[in-house]
Amino acid sequence: MKKLSVLFLVSVLFSVMGCSDKSETDTQATQASQPAATAGPASSQGKVLEAAQAGMYTYIKVDSAGKEMWMAASALKVNAGDTISWTGGAMMRNFTSKSMRKTYDEILFVDKATVVN
Repeated sequence: MKKLSVLFLVSVLFSVMGCSDKSETDTQATQASQPAATAGPASSQGKVLEAAQAGMYTYIKVDSAGKEMWMAASALKVNAGDTISWTGGAMMRNFTSKSMRKTYDEILFVDKATVVN
């Protein structure tokens, strides 16, 4: 009976040790397979070239670091010549705005935009 008890304890001990090694290995493998998060710029800014109000949105064409681009933001009072900053956003391709009666090759829907000057 003692042999059986010792054998049982040894097998339990080995299985517990095996599980802890496995879970540590699994955790390391999972961490290695996940790419590191890369954060984009917290915000960007540019000079307003054009702006138009359309319902709840303002469509804004900006020059940002020499690149012209369109963006849409929640309604905002902005004029050509203003400098604006914005955060976040999602790029849409071939987006048709019914209210503007225009299709944009690319337009960035920003989370927030503010006039800097």
